Amino acid sequence: MAILKGEGTKLYYGESAAETLLGQRTSITGPSSSVGVVTTTNLDSTMQEYRAGLFDAGTVTCEYEYDSEDTGHKAMESAIAAGTIYKWALEFSNGAKRTFDGLINAHEISGMTVEGNVLASITIQLTTGITAVAKPGGA
Repeated sequence: MAILKGEGTKLYYGESAAETLLGQRTSITGPSSSVGVVTTTNLDSTMQEYRAGLFDAGTVTCEYEYDSEDTGHKAMESAIAAGTIYKWALEFSNGAKRTFDGLINAHEISGMTVEGNVLASITIQLTTGITAVAKPGGA
């Protein structure tokens, strides 16, 4: 069983294809998918009963060292106000990918402290399911 290193993980975005690398990433979290739970308990039940609800593809969060002159960082700031739905690709260090569509529903700039690096963080709300793409030459 292989262990994937976080180092080298990439996040790509684009309007027609996920082809532009978001630079200076320091961390990526997600996708954080979930399924709703619907109560089906009735008056004849002897315990709580449930069924699966709707699938929520979830969110991806990416933190990066902010550069106000970087084209990609400017695009992230513009996309939240415009409601732009991008195509995204999360590429792991072994070349395997997860692709999805999503819109940025949160953008935050932080780290303005003594000896701190200015960081930005985006949260991407997935608007489609997630497609797994095998690593090149692998299964």
